[in-house]
Amino acid sequence: MKAVVPGFNSRFHTYGEALSYGADELKKAFVADADIDARYLLEDCCGLDKNFLTMKKANQIPNEKYEEYKKLIKRRAAHEPLQQITGYTVFMGLRFKVTPDVLCPRQDTECLIETVQKELRENDRILDMCTGSGCILISLLKLGSPAANPESLSGVGCDISQKALLVAEENARDNKTDAKFLEGDLFGALAELPDNDRRFSVIVSNPPYIATPA
Repeated sequence: MKAVVPGFNSRFHTYGEALSYGADELKKAFVADADIDARYLLEDCCGLDKNFLTMKKANQIPNEKYEEYKKLIKRRAAHEPLQQITGYTVFMGLRFKVTPDVLCPRQDTECLIETVQKELRENDRILDMCTGSGCILISLLKLGSPAANPESLSGVGCDISQKALLVAEENARDNKTDAKFLEGDLFGALAELPDNDRRFSVIVSNPPYIATPA
């Protein structure tokens, strides 16, 4: 006879069981960092802090959250980018919205931010070409540098994709930065600006990868 634990509902699983399920499914799909992604998706899905799963794996996960989590794991197992599943990513300590219309900000791009910060000075004007999600320009305007107060900086981001620019504009609002975004092909996007506004102290760019011609 199976023992029944008072108060235990057999319809539910524990957070630990959910985490094991997620990690196993991602490993079977050959997803890199399967354990990390499974944990991240579970925390995001259930609104858990970083310590919850360490201390309370035996707690029951609500059944509706378990079903939602399984759907997220299925998407990740199909190799959909993690950031597009959650809808956001953290870059330079800031939160950025991510959609299929922009590339996911990569952590190694933070090296570009740190390099530019060494050169930034008060009242510098920044041009971010192929801005995408706007993460580079917004990070620079938000964080500034040891030699440049963020309040003194200004910048423009350009992209050929109108949909990408909508994401960038939302990210600028969410991070409370006064960035201007223009649609156009490379420097052609600047044509609508007055001559004096086409001068920049710093030009940065991390464009999409381009396949080598056959």
